[in-house]
Formats: sequence, structure tokens, C-alpha cells
Amino acid sequence: MRIVCLLRVLVLGLMSALCHSQSLVLLAKAALPAATLLRVAANAAAATSWCPAGAAAWPGLLLPAGAPGESGAVFALLAGPLAASERECVLQPAAAAAGTEWRCASVGTERELRFGDKLFLRTATGFDPAQLEASFKSFQHLFAADTATQLTKGAGGKHSHHRGLFLGWNQATIGGRTFDFWHGKEGVSIRHKRFRDDLAAAGAACVRLGVENEWCLADGTPVVQELRVLTAFRCGAARALDVQIGLRALGQPVSMRGDAHHAGLHVRAADEVAEREADTQLLLDAAHKPLGNDLHSGAAWCAASFKVGQQPCTFLLIDHPSNGSTVMSVRTYGRIGFMPEVDLVPDQTRVLRWRLLVFDGAAPDAATCAQLAELYRNPPVLTWR
Repeated sequence: MRIVCLLRVLVLGLMSALCHSQSLVLLAKAALPAATLLRVAANAAAATSWCPAGAAAWPGLLLPAGAPGESGAVFALLAGPLAASERECVLQPAAAAAGTEWRCASVGTERELRFGDKLFLRTATGFDPAQLEASFKSFQHLFAADTATQLTKGAGGKHSHHRGLFLGWNQATIGGRTFDFWHGKEGVSIRHKRFRDDLAAAGAACVRLGVENEWCLADGTPVVQELRVLTAFRCGAARALDVQIGLRALGQPVSMRGDAHHAGLHVRAADEVAEREADTQLLLDAAHKPLGNDLHSGAAWCAASFKVGQQPCTFLLIDHPSNGSTVMSVRTYGRIGFMPEVDLVPDQTRVLRWRLLVFDGAAPDAATCAQLAELYRNPPVLTWR
């Protein structure tokens, strides 16, 4: 018993020392912009000793609490730019200057993600069976850095079912029947259930919001449970949003299929962009293979540049390799997205991941987009020292 107690003291002492370490070590293999959000591997020794309260005392680091596929990982903020090299670099935690911390605010029944006082994202979760077409889909709106300009489209306009940052498949097969959760046909809906406050965290590095949805048939029966975890942070000149989606079938298996123009994760620019399609600039991963009709395979990223009012903006959407084979869809009216084919079974969660970067002002070039995609898809290795 005495030996066991002594070992326990030694282990707790080691974990405490790691927890209060003042640096991380990064093996850099590519140039990294300032304010890059990095992750410590979930199996890093110190990660197990961190808790949200402890992370709050060190605002450059943030610990998720059970987000899909990221349980136990620690976020670290790179305060300055880093040149490409094969050397080890020490990362210091970045303390937030006044007014520059990320936070989540409740506004009525919705939630907003803000950087200081600047609005970045607002949820759109209201469901009203009496206004089904206008409310059948839970989604998110994005805003320009001036916070006065909403960059994304809501209900109505060209293709009313396109709304902000949204998810859906037009061919969801359940028990031999096929339902359309993209257009919301025959009364199906993606309904907001609750915000997951147990996943919430905020600080200098980033802010995280958990949104739980249920995919329901016309009679209200839920057939798919969805957990959408949104992590906002700054990445160089861009504001970034990591989107992690956990999907689980309820009751019986669900097969998600469709064509890539009507399935997967997409972001749609404000409706006025569709009135000036000739002004929209599309930038595609050089590895893409055209399939015809604005569909492409083999792409890791795509970008759309446009104006909303007088505000120039670029959406850069990056596909994560863990999503498997996807088809990319792009339209000059302001929609870009990726479609994976998904098979769901009860008691198992399928996790999907994307990163969306929002640039205000000048559009990034192809080399910058490719570098940012590589940073997300093949991130640097972080270890504790």
C-alpha cells in the first residue's frame, strides 16, 4: 500500500509539472502564419492533467471536453509567424490583450461567437412547424469583420434551402424509404435540440460551441442525432472555423447519398452574390479532376471570392482526409461544398471534419490556400517539454 501511494504521488507530481510547463515544442515542416491554432495529440502526457479551469488560467491553451474525435486534445496558439525549417521551436502561451479574447454570447434563443466585440458567427436554430419551409434547417450565419455585413444567405432568394453554413443529403435511405434532408421535402427537418454547454470553452486561442440537432421525419420521429462542434479562431489574416460533426443513426441504419450539388457540407454567400455571378472568382485545388457540371473529385480545398455590398470576402473551405472520398461542388452564385457518402448505424458515431476560413479584403492566392489546407490536413507535431 505504501509503495502504491508513493507511486501515485510521483505520478501526480509529474503531471502537475507538465501541466505548469511554460512551453510547447513544435517540429516545423512548413511556414506557419501568426495566430495559427495548433493541437497537441490526445495521447500527450500532459493533456490528461489539464481541465477547463486550468486551461483558463493559461489563455493561450484550451482543452476540449469531449468534442468528436478531439477528446483530450489541447489547443495552442502560435503568437508569431514561423518560417519553414526542420528544427524544434518553442511556443509560448499567448496572453490576450484587452478586447481580443474569443467569447460566446447568448442573444435571445441564439448564440454568437465573437472576437472581442466583433461578431463572427450567429446560430439560426428556430424551428416552427407552422413555418416549416423557413425553419426546417438548423444552420449558422457568418459576418464580415465590420460585424455589420452578414456574409451568408438565409431563407428565400435563389434556392431558398441554401442557408449559411449548412449540412444535408437529398437521399437519406431509412428502412427502404428515401428522404430529402437537403430540400426539406415531405415535411422532414433538421431540428435544433439544445446547445451543449458542457462543450463550451473560450479564451485567447479560440471559442468553441456545441450544437445538438435531430434529423426528424414529418411526424417528428428523430432518425439521426447530430452533434455539431464549432471552434472559431484566428489564422493569420483570416478568421477560421473548424467544423466537426458527429452523426449517429437512431433506431435503424441510415445511408446518406445524393449528388454533390445537393448533399454534404456547404456554405452559401449572401443572395445578392447570385445577382453578380460574373464577379465571383473561384479558386480550386490544383489536384482537382473535373467531373462536369461544376463537380470535381480529388480536391482538398476550394475558395470563392465575392462582394457583399462593398465588402470583399473570400470563403476557403478545406476538406479533411478522414472524411474519405468526397466530391467538391462549386457554383458562381456563391456556394461551395464537399459531399462524402455516409453510412450510419445505431450506437456508432461517424465524425466528419472541415475547416472554413473567412478572409476580409484581398483574396488569398492559390499558394496560400494550398499552404493553409496542408496545415489543416497534415498538421505539425506538438509535444510537451
